[in-house]
Amino acid sequence: MSKAKIGEMTMETGNSILGGQHPPVVRRGAVLADQGELPAGCIIGRDGDGKIIPAAAAGDAVGVLIETLDTTTQTSGNYVPHGSVVEKNLKTTDGADGFMAADLAWLAALEDIGIYPE
Repeated sequence: MSKAKIGEMTMETGNSILGGQHPPVVRRGAVLADQGELPAGCIIGRDGDGKIIPAAAAGDAVGVLIETLDTTTQTSGNYVPHGSVVEKNLKTTDGADGFMAADLAWLAALEDIGIYPE
C-alpha cells in the first residue's frame, strides 16, 4: 500500500466561518478576476459565466467564502454551499467598495438555500 499527499488546505482561525452544528460542505470555485479583496465570510453569488462574485441581493446568494481572496492574484476559492456558518462573521457588499454585516434578510436567504447561520 502506498500513501500520497493530494493537497493541503489552510483555514483562517481567528475569524472562523465554519459552524459546528451542521457539518459544512466545502466546494472550490472559479472567481471573477480583478474584484479586489473578497473577505472570508462574504456571501457570494455567481456572474453569467458561473464565476464567484459578491452576491448583489439576498436572493442571489449561493454560498459563503471561507477564506479571504485577492482576486488580482487568485483564480479560485473555497466556499460553503451547504451547512452551518458563524453568523457574526458573515458579510455582504455595501454596494460600493466595502462590506458590512449581513442583516436578517440575508440570513433568511441563506437558510432558504441550506446554509445555517449560528
